Amino acid sequence: MTQAGFVLTNLAAIGWGGLLYRGSSGRPIWERLGIAVLPFLGCTVAWHWVVSIAFQSMASFWNGARLAPAIGLLHGYRLYYPATEGPINGWIYGPISSVAYLPAALLGNAGVKVLVGRGLSLFYYYAPAAWLLLRGGEGRKGRPGVGEFLLFLTFVLLTTNSHALRYSATEVHADAPTLALAALAIATMVRGGGGQNPWTCSLALILAVLAVWSKQLTVPILIVVLPAYALATGALKSPVRSLLPGIVGGLAITVTLFLVLDPSSLLLNIVEVPGRHRFRAKDLVDFLYPLIVLQQKHAPLLFLLAVGGQARIALAADEAGTDASAGRRDRGWIVFLIAGLAELPFSLMGYFGEGGNDNSMSFSLYFLTLGTLLMLKPLVGSGWLNERASTNWVWYLVIGLNLMLATFEVEAQGDALINRKGPWQDSLAAERFIRAHPGEVYFPWNPESHLAAEGKYYHTEDGINGRSYSGISTSSDHFFRHIPPRTRLVCYPPNAAGLARVGAMTYLTGFRPTKVADLPGWACYERESGEARCVKMPPLK
Repeated sequence: MTQAGFVLTNLAAIGWGGLLYRGSSGRPIWERLGIAVLPFLGCTVAWHWVVSIAFQSMASFWNGARLAPAIGLLHGYRLYYPATEGPINGWIYGPISSVAYLPAALLGNAGVKVLVGRGLSLFYYYAPAAWLLLRGGEGRKGRPGVGEFLLFLTFVLLTTNSHALRYSATEVHADAPTLALAALAIATMVRGGGGQNPWTCSLALILAVLAVWSKQLTVPILIVVLPAYALATGALKSPVRSLLPGIVGGLAITVTLFLVLDPSSLLLNIVEVPGRHRFRAKDLVDFLYPLIVLQQKHAPLLFLLAVGGQARIALAADEAGTDASAGRRDRGWIVFLIAGLAELPFSLMGYFGEGGNDNSMSFSLYFLTLGTLLMLKPLVGSGWLNERASTNWVWYLVIGLNLMLATFEVEAQGDALINRKGPWQDSLAAERFIRAHPGEVYFPWNPESHLAAEGKYYHTEDGINGRSYSGISTSSDHFFRHIPPRTRLVCYPPNAAGLARVGAMTYLTGFRPTKVADLPGWACYERESGEARCVKMPPLK
C-alpha cells in the first residue's frame, strides 16, 4: 500500500507540473520550467522526510541511545555523572542539545519518542535554512517566489546526497539543534548590521554561546567568525556597547550551567572524555582518503559554489549603487562561507577522532551549503537587495541539478519502502519485551526502552565504549550497580549484532548465544545456567 501511494503521488506530481507549465504561458521559459518541476521536487522532499524518519536510518539504534539522556532527565537522572558513579550514558556534548529533545521525551512509548525525536532533528536542521532561503525580495514584502522555493528544495536535495548532512538532518544527535543555533547566530549578526547594532550583535553572541553549549564544534563561530564580523562592521567604534552585553550574557549562561550542573562531572564528560579519544588517521593516506571521498560526494555543491562565485563577481558592479545596509545583508552569504571554512579543521578533528563519523563534517558543509545558495538568491530574481532581473542560466543550472538529485533520491526511497523497518520498531519491541520481563533483560543499546518501560536508566553500550576509548576504566562494581538486578538475558538489536561482546559483554561472563523467538534477528545471550538454548518467552500483551 505504501509503495502504491509512493508511485501514485509521484505520478500525480509530474502531471500537476505539466498543468502548471501550460498555465504559466507568458512567463520566461526558465521560470515556466521552474514552476513545472516544483510539484515533483516537493513530492520527492516530502517522501524523503517520511521515509527517512519512519523507514530508513543512517544511525539505527544510536537514535534511542542519544535520546535517552533527555528521557532520563524526566526520571530524575542527571545528564553528567562522575567517573565512578551513575549510569554511563555516553553523552559527551553540551546540555543544551539534550534539553532540545525534551518534547520527544514527553510523548508516547519508546517507538513514538524516537519518531518524534527524529522529527525534531528535521525541524531544527531545516528551519533556519527555510527562513533564510524562502525569504522573498523586498518588492514582494517577504513573500517567496519560485526561485526561493527552488533554492530551498536544492538545499534539501543536496542534504539527501550527503552522508554527513543527511546524518545530522535525520538522526537524533547534538548536531541539528547546534547547527540551528549557530545558523541563527550568524543570520542575526548579519541581518542586524553587525557591530552597528548593539542589541542584535549581543543576541548573536548569546546564540553562539548556546550553540557551543550544545556541541563543542561550533567554538570557531563564537570566538572567531562573529567577533571578526562585528569588529569589521563598526564594533570598534563602541566595543563596550556592541560586544559587552553579549559577553556578559554568555558568561551568565555559562555560570548558570556550572551552578545547575556539577562542574567536575560536566567537564569530565564534555572535555576530558572526548579530548582523550585517539585519532584514527595513522598516516597521510588515512587523512587524505576521506577528503577525496568528501569531494566526490559533494561535487554538485562545489560546482554550484564555483559557478555562483563567478556570477556574483559579474554582479558586483550592480551592487555598487544599492543601499549600503541592504548590501551588507546581501553579503551575509560570505559570512556563512567563512563559517564553513572556519569549521573545517574542527570537523576534521571530530571525524578522525575515535568513535567519530561522517556527521562531524556537517559542521563545515552545512554553512558552506547555506552560503552557496544564499549567494545564488539574487541570481534567481530576489534576495536582500532590490529586485533584479533573473539570470536564466542559473535557473537552468538549479533546475537540472535538482532533477538529477531528485532522481537519485526517488530510487533510494523505492528501495527503502521495500524493507519498511525503522529504528523506532526496535525500540518498541525492546520496550514490550522489558515490560513482560522487568529486571531480567538488559538491552545495552536501548536505554530509551528501559526508561519507557521501567523508568530505570542503565549503562549504555556507547557510554561504556566511549570511556574505554578515553582510557577511563569502569569497575565491575560500578558496572553491576546500573544494570537490571536479575539480568539473565542480554540482547542487541539486529544492526548492532556485530558489536556484541565489545562493551557490556566484557563484564557479563557466563553468558552464551541464544535465540529468542520474540526478538527475531537480535543477538541475544543467556546465562549458562539456563536450561533451554532457545528461549521462548510468554506472548507479549
